[in-house]
Amino acid sequence: DITNYDDSLNAIKQALHTFGGLQIVVNNAGINRDRMFASMTEADWDAIMAVHLKGHFCMSSHAVHYWRGQAKEGKEVDARIINTTSGAGLQGSIGQSNYAAAKAGIAALTLNQAAELGRYGITANAVAPSARTGMTTAVPEMAERMKKPEDGSFDHFAPENVSNLLAWLACGEAAHVTGRVF
Repeated sequence: DITNYDDSLNAIKQALHTFGGLQIVVNNAGINRDRMFASMTEADWDAIMAVHLKGHFCMSSHAVHYWRGQAKEGKEVDARIINTTSGAGLQGSIGQSNYAAAKAGIAALTLNQAAELGRYGITANAVAPSARTGMTTAVPEMAERMKKPEDGSFDHFAPENVSNLLAWLACGEAAHVTGRVF
């Protein structure tokens, strides 16, 4: 459970045990509880904040403690945090006040992480993807707008368009890129 600080530590420990180290954290967990603000419940609000904002905090916090420990031991750290925000967090989204607020918070969190963590060899960036996913295709009008082109033209909403950016942000070529929201 990434929303539980102790449970999320287990994910980091598992990565360290399985791979012998940790260089990249991609925070991508997300849920929706769409409601107009006037109809939103406290539970709708809290669920979104927990998964999106607290989840990003928990996973990043444990990774940063590991990386900072490595740096303090004199080891070179070349680490990445890649957070997932959304256009909703950058521009708002009707019926998604909770989601938009959490995603805006993630964008701000990313900027602060970049400013604070560079001294340890950690970059922090965010991606606001526009891709066809289970979450986007669950909304009929979005599914229609984001459907794969039937004429074989470029598929703007293909998930692999985003995954290539994530792979680049995770690699050494992007070690100088930090504090950006793509």
